Amino acid sequence: MKKFLSVLVLFFVSFSLFAVALPASTYMNDPFIPTNPRTQAMGGTGVALPASLDTAYVNPASYASKVHIAVPYVTATLYNINNNMDTFKMLFSGDWEGAVSEFVNNLPLGFKNFMTVETGLNLGFGSLGFGVNTRFDIFSTPNTQFAMRADAGAFLVAAHRFEIADGFSLDAGVSFHVNYRMFTSEKNPDAILVGGIGTSEVMNALGGGDMSTLMGLLTDRPMAAGFAFPIDFGLKLNMPYGLAVGVSYTNFNGNYYYNNYDNIDSALAGIGIHTNLGSGSSTSTDPYRAFENVFTPGSLNIGFAWRAPWSGVWAWINPTITVDFVDLVGLFTADNLWTAENWVNHINIGAELYLIGFLNGRIGLNRGYFTCGVGIDLYAARIDAVYGIKAYGEVARGDSLDYLTVRVSIGYDR
Repeated sequence: MKKFLSVLVLFFVSFSLFAVALPASTYMNDPFIPTNPRTQAMGGTGVALPASLDTAYVNPASYASKVHIAVPYVTATLYNINNNMDTFKMLFSGDWEGAVSEFVNNLPLGFKNFMTVETGLNLGFGSLGFGVNTRFDIFSTPNTQFAMRADAGAFLVAAHRFEIADGFSLDAGVSFHVNYRMFTSEKNPDAILVGGIGTSEVMNALGGGDMSTLMGLLTDRPMAAGFAFPIDFGLKLNMPYGLAVGVSYTNFNGNYYYNNYDNIDSALAGIGIHTNLGSGSSTSTDPYRAFENVFTPGSLNIGFAWRAPWSGVWAWINPTITVDFVDLVGLFTADNLWTAENWVNHINIGAELYLIGFLNGRIGLNRGYFTCGVGIDLYAARIDAVYGIKAYGEVARGDSLDYLTVRVSIGYDR
């Protein structure tokens, strides 16, 4: 075992000679949106008929017609599933060294998702709602490191329904967010760069079974941290025969303002939380890098939805079809406006069907990739799962990783 890990260390040290700069403006510029397996399985749609748990992040207007009572949840997502099937088999058979070797061989190239864990609590009172959501991400990097990121966000949403005519109504809503993000960085006085923990260090700590060393790898690293205060706006027109059209602008004013800190204790002290998680003595709240404004893009979206309004057998299977056009500004300002690639990049399609009372089946297309999932509705609790593919970059059906997401929710959410 020690011989194997020594070879592993040499392998990663050799790769560290080719370190690549990872500016936060490129790799930490995505808005914080909690994962929702229902919308994921339906191709990422939801502007006209969003799932309740992420209504405030997709189209806050839908809060005018939703009922939510204490919906805590836990979500876990694992990426690169297909390439690691042999790794899982080796782990289950007790072949640790073989699993580690296979795992290292299968690490994706570039800056990619590795694992995500989320939890939160969302509440609703008529047309008002608020919630707190957290997420912890691990990424693989071109530097053969694991970069780590923690997000926490709170929101307040208000919406109202205006009755227009018989069968027609207009929902309008707005949501205000306070988001805090922290991630592993490099101690660089000139720029905020995404840093990480060397894969070899992680493997050595795991191989020795030393969890304190593993925690120290995270708590004693430089950290970048900062706030964002995005606002989302939305409208939804409800029409007869189960038709709806929604328009939303999300992540307005969503820029993050990051500081670099010596370690996690210093970063938390900067917002008034005093801890002693690391082994270092530095708990200074003074960053060694002034504010850096990292732009996170907003998105103008339009969505169409149809949910069968009829009774009888339709009420049992409750079919739903959704189509969203996302980032309309990017769609219509692209140089390749009338190419199939451009439109595939901006169209999401989804469908949902109740198979038997409490069981939902979902399928979708997200940037040209097929997604599918199921939901088990136990009335006071839900279990949702989705298997899909996440696309990276601007090219439709280009660089990608598959993933599996499972969420458990408790409470009334209709």
